[in-house]
Amino acid sequence: MFRPARMRKLRIITLDYYSDSLVKSLHDSGVVQIHDISEGIREDVEWREILKPSSVSPHTSNIISFLARITNITEFWDSIETEKVSPLMLLKSFINPEIPEKTEIKDSNREEILENSDDLLDKVESRTVIIQQRLEELESNRIQLESDYNSAKNLEFLDIDISDLIDTDFTYIITGRISLETYENFKKEISDLTDKIVLRESEGGEETKKTVVIITLKNYKEELDKILRKFEFERFDISRLTGKPKEAIKKIEIEIENIKKEKKNLIKETADIADKWREDILILKEQLEIEREKCEIFSSFAKTDKTYMLEAWVKKNDLDEALEIIKTSTKEHSIVDVKNPDGEDNIPVHLENPRFAKPYEFMTKMYSPPQYSELDPTVFFAIVFPFFFGFCLTDGFYGILVTIVGYIIFRGLGKKNKVLRSFGIILIASGVWTIILGLITNGFIGDLFPNYLGINNPVVIPQIDAFVNPQNILILALIVGVIHITLGLILGAYNNIKKGSIGDALGEQICWLILILGVILLGVAYLFNIGSIYIGIGVAIIGLVILIYKNGAFGAMDVMGLLGTIFSYSRLLALCLSTGGMAIAVNIVAFKVVGPIPYIGIILTILVLLVGHSANATIQSLGAFIHSMRLHYVEFFSQFYTGEGAKFKPFFAKRKITKVEGK
Repeated sequence: MFRPARMRKLRIITLDYYSDSLVKSLHDSGVVQIHDISEGIREDVEWREILKPSSVSPHTSNIISFLARITNITEFWDSIETEKVSPLMLLKSFINPEIPEKTEIKDSNREEILENSDDLLDKVESRTVIIQQRLEELESNRIQLESDYNSAKNLEFLDIDISDLIDTDFTYIITGRISLETYENFKKEISDLTDKIVLRESEGGEETKKTVVIITLKNYKEELDKILRKFEFERFDISRLTGKPKEAIKKIEIEIENIKKEKKNLIKETADIADKWREDILILKEQLEIEREKCEIFSSFAKTDKTYMLEAWVKKNDLDEALEIIKTSTKEHSIVDVKNPDGEDNIPVHLENPRFAKPYEFMTKMYSPPQYSELDPTVFFAIVFPFFFGFCLTDGFYGILVTIVGYIIFRGLGKKNKVLRSFGIILIASGVWTIILGLITNGFIGDLFPNYLGINNPVVIPQIDAFVNPQNILILALIVGVIHITLGLILGAYNNIKKGSIGDALGEQICWLILILGVILLGVAYLFNIGSIYIGIGVAIIGLVILIYKNGAFGAMDVMGLLGTIFSYSRLLALCLSTGGMAIAVNIVAFKVVGPIPYIGIILTILVLLVGHSANATIQSLGAFIHSMRLHYVEFFSQFYTGEGAKFKPFFAKRKITKVEGK
């Protein structure tokens, strides 16, 4: 429970004839993690004389090619998806998402899957590729037509056939737009160029641009082009336009409308194809991805002409199952060496915790998985985190809201995502603690009930009423901090002693534990007259002597660091008062500021209460979550936890939409 699962290291040698069967059986069971030994073989001279690194299976390239074709098909289908999701459907998918049933398929071998891939993809592509190409062609035509439409629209002031505006043997004709700011200067320069020039310009039009038609002799082409570039003249491409501008516009509008109709029909046809084949394509994709994993894993092996050698990690509890799988899949044509890896580096870590602590494993991993040889802090996280969250929030009503949100996430998106499921459970536990601590510290929608509704909370403990005795809340927060830090020091000492580093345990944890014990004994003797203050002083001095002996004179300066760490837990009080203070402020605005307003006062009061408390609950919950995590990651973990462990990654078939018959 307090340590990662114990591991065993397997070295397996089998004939190449049974290699596929072995890989398939291990992949189906998911009990081992394959360890890549190819690099080790290259670097080890002795092994290199008898073994050589293996490579991926020859089928890999075909599988990757099929997957690329599937990706092209599915991306095309997704790109033309026309169904719009309504806000109501989106909300329903969050609260109660549909969990599709897995499709049962037969246990096909690789050759059958590859053959099916070829047949199925040929059928689907024979229809989708043609549609895809036609849609791309139509889109290109549409863009071109829209460009022509804009050109014709800009030339509406002309009452001539646009096709006449082309160069002849002697004339040079240009149509386009130019900025109004530079237009007068432009006119002056072209008039200075020659008087053999005709300039027609639009009336009105865009506020910043003017459309012009320029006709001159070809002799002036080069000089005119220089002037056009100088004034950033925007040319129209009218090579595809015929007829007068209004006629051209009408013709283009008809063509664009025809394109829209054809695209609509093609999209409908594609949607029908997708409805018919999507499930088969996605099933095939999952099968191919599983086969690719099995093919690519061979690159982690070593081999001779007739055998393969591989290494794998397996949890101790799964060892017997793994050995039986190896024995059965190779028909006993294998040699397996089982090794206890204690003392090795980079042993993969699999967390094993009680059911109540399981949801908190992702928070431990988010910081960093523990090393194989150190304690797993997840159980302590599960016990303390919800309490800290509740301590920070301390409003019973806000706790109810947090619990409801947690339940919605747990029962909604948690069905599809394990991390969200865990997050929902954490919010439920945190919400329950918030309700408890909120009620006993007199926090329930701020001071709404006692001050505005005349209802007193019967379960309040007066000594820890947050707004009557905040000093007691501070004392409680600091006591909690001392307990939390002390627990961390005990765990750190245990880790060091377990590793045989007794000196480190004395200098890093035990000295602080003795010092804290001395201060506690001194405080108890002084405040409650239990025992002698000299005992406390003596114990504290012993701790200080060990601290200085192991860490030098500068080690004594760390006493201030420890005090700072403990006082960091005063944030529990700060956030507690912040939640209550903001809630009271919302109540004041609702009842004393907008409440007295005639006619609409009641409506505004309800609105302020709803919006104000919703916002306060959201902001304060976020703060409570972040600071509770900080107290673990910074104050608690720094006393004992190293992390940086390697996560156990089982080699297994990830089936999301399929299941094999009989399994």
